Amino acid sequence: MKKLFCTFAILATATVFAINGEDINADLKKPNPEQEVKNMKKFGGFVTQPGSQSGSIGFLNAQTKFGKGDFEMIISSLRKMLKHEMKVVEGVAIAGLPTKMDVERHGVSLAVFVVDDTSLPVVLAAPEDRWALVNVAKIGEGLPDNVAGKGLARRRFRAEVKRAFALLCGGWSSQYKGNMFSATSLKELDAVDADALIVDVIMRCESYLKSMGINPARSTTYHRAYLEGWAPDPINEYQQAVIDKIEEGRMAKGLPPLKKHNIK
Repeated sequence: MKKLFCTFAILATATVFAINGEDINADLKKPNPEQEVKNMKKFGGFVTQPGSQSGSIGFLNAQTKFGKGDFEMIISSLRKMLKHEMKVVEGVAIAGLPTKMDVERHGVSLAVFVVDDTSLPVVLAAPEDRWALVNVAKIGEGLPDNVAGKGLARRRFRAEVKRAFALLCGGWSSQYKGNMFSATSLKELDAVDADALIVDVIMRCESYLKSMGINPARSTTYHRAYLEGWAPDPINEYQQAVIDKIEEGRMAKGLPPLKKHNIK
């Protein structure tokens, strides 16, 4: 069976991820005026359902070997399928193993701690306390001290953080071979794509996050929102036209109106 890697497109309404308060989704959020106008004319554009987003995932950094760019690549990869709120917290102070209280005091629902501690293994997970841990002290083991070695160490780091995330979120392994989630040694890990997402693992993670009450903000068309009964008041003639068309259709079928809106 062919390996399945995720190539899903990212929705224009991407979840906000932040590093030290900086929005690392800035490029994704840049408006595309031409497409926005087309969407607005066709179905009233997109709206986000109030109260639909809940919980967050934190990457809590307590080491200095790997930095902002590495975390950006990890989150950029994860958000291809998971549109939940994620953030990186720098300068975290942690001694030994984390606790559930360490997760809670950083204001997140789940956390992957990243530390540099020679006394700990590379990856640990404690789902009952809502944390996983990646220890960078041993990630460079067996690698040459040159540009190639450092590049491979960064690949290992990205893979191990995503493996820890998956362990924490119910994606323990993949039915497919030749990927970071089924690797059983550093040699196997070095041979696979550290930025590929495996569909069966991510689907398990998504289901687990939902069970924990961690949900992404839901975005849909104004047309759909109006049908579901929670659309905000129209802000332009296109959204009013969506309402008029729906209500005219209901009237023709002898159905009562859903909601009365007027342009202000």
